[in-house]
Amino acid sequence: MKNKKNRFYEKEFEIPLASTIFINPIDSLIPGKKDHIWTLTDTESGEVIVKIRKTPYFIWTFTSPGFYTISCQLQDANGNLYDVTHDGKIRVIDHKEPFAGDLTPDVVNPDDFLKRSIYYDRKEMGFPPLSKFDIGMP
Repeated sequence: MKNKKNRFYEKEFEIPLASTIFINPIDSLIPGKKDHIWTLTDTESGEVIVKIRKTPYFIWTFTSPGFYTISCQLQDANGNLYDVTHDGKIRVIDHKEPFAGDLTPDVVNPDDFLKRSIYYDRKEMGFPPLSKFDIGMP
């Protein structure tokens, strides 16, 4: 699975609590893929959350916030082994927990999610500015 066309996120990505992810190594360009072993690990504690064998894809719903590592080992039809690990690239946030300084802690809105984000500005996520003042208009 280590190839130049790896399409997994280069940086970490974050999802809200109770979100489901689906990962499929179809873009790996390895002919005759078989015998997949997926491992999901809590990055902070090192605890293996789940290890799934003999399925070509990984589906998981996250029930705890934190950083997670996903890895996939697979064997091709010739018996060659491939292994790829994405350390701590999955960040699960509890968007219902108010952050310090939240003026409306009983209300969850898109800005609450963005303020917790690993992305430093809305442009990185493809969002427009919050107001005309964010783009320097008088």
